[in-house]
Amino acid sequence: MSTTTVPSLVTLPAELRQKILSNLFNNTIRINTNGEVLSATPWQLKSTCKLLKANIEKLEELWTHNEDAKLVITSRTELRAMPALITSLKAKAAAAGKTWRGFQEVESKVFHPNGLAQASKREKYALNLAETSFSAAAKKAIVEMTNVADEWRDARAALYPTLDPEITRVLALDITLPDAVAAVLKHPGRRGTIELVLALRGVASMAWTLGQDYTYAYTKKPYVRMQDRKGGVYPRIEWARTFPVEHRGIFESLGAEGSYSMNVQFV
Repeated sequence: MSTTTVPSLVTLPAELRQKILSNLFNNTIRINTNGEVLSATPWQLKSTCKLLKANIEKLEELWTHNEDAKLVITSRTELRAMPALITSLKAKAAAAGKTWRGFQEVESKVFHPNGLAQASKREKYALNLAETSFSAAAKKAIVEMTNVADEWRDARAALYPTLDPEITRVLALDITLPDAVAAVLKHPGRRGTIELVLALRGVASMAWTLGQDYTYAYTKKPYVRMQDRKGGVYPRIEWARTFPVEHRGIFESLGAEGSYSMNVQFV
């Protein structure tokens, strides 16, 4: 009785196998603090067998992202690693006979735990804690939020090279709060609400100056307001993801600097 061997991924010709594996790379770019792209493939593939591990690692060396890729940043340290990331992406694109131009979408996870943890190491952190009269948990949440907003603003220039006027469509400000922070700020009182407004205003200011300045950084032409541009592509800045419904009214108090597209679900 004859048996038919069913082809598997590891028995396919190398060229076909690598083509299949290349389709498994996702289109969302995350980086580490050294500016290196975190693995864009399911990590389980590397632990399947030595052959697939070798194939994946080779593809990662050669891989360049699609033009519609999204860059996701979670902290100031990652933001400041942009020059190293861009140098690497440009070199990879050049090796493939392409030109690296930027990302269609950039998403800043403003209050990500990574960023909040780094914000707690700022010099002003202990002093800011001492100056507030909230509960210990509320102090920690509020001070980290205001500090992290300062850090995004201070490091914003590192974003310029990722925002090509002819490529970028969206700069998304993901303002989702970690569950523990959202719980603490559910009833922050008048002073706590003021601090929350200040944190969001700092983030809005960072995005506002990016929106005004980044085109000049590329073209050296004066900034033209979004509503005044004729033709071409201009990125929109948007508030994104989720935010506590109790604080929905805060966005109305931010003024012109916070008047961005709303892509937020209030929960």
